Amino acid sequence: MGIDLAIGIGGAAGQGIATPGDILARIFVRRGLHLKTYSAYQSIVRGGHILLTLFLIFLIIWLFSLAIGVIALLAGSVAVTVVAQTLYTVVAYPLIGITQMILYYDARIRAEGFDIEVMAGSLGAPPVTGVT
Repeated sequence: MGIDLAIGIGGAAGQGIATPGDILARIFVRRGLHLKTYSAYQSIVRGGHILLTLFLIFLIIWLFSLAIGVIALLAGSVAVTVVAQTLYTVVAYPLIGITQMILYYDARIRAEGFDIEVMAGSLGAPPVTGVT
């Protein structure tokens, strides 16, 4: 009867936590033990498309603000200015939050979906190629 043993190694990004895991895995394999390794990186920086998307949304909001300001200036009425600024506030501020939420879920699904695919592959399941 075999003994099951689980070892967890954790730490912050950049602390070199992958190296001790690799060393232990080599030691166990050289001693004739069977093992499975799994690495999970919770905070991998994937900022390229996120930064560009946030820049784009802030650019759109700035252009919208500029358009509202021009409309308010041309109208010359205090009531039109207040309505235009209220419209800007109602549309622009939720747009920032919605964009951040969508980017957050996109990053989570990409990271965790890949982890699920790797775990399924280690169990011998065929890779998923698309929805049928």
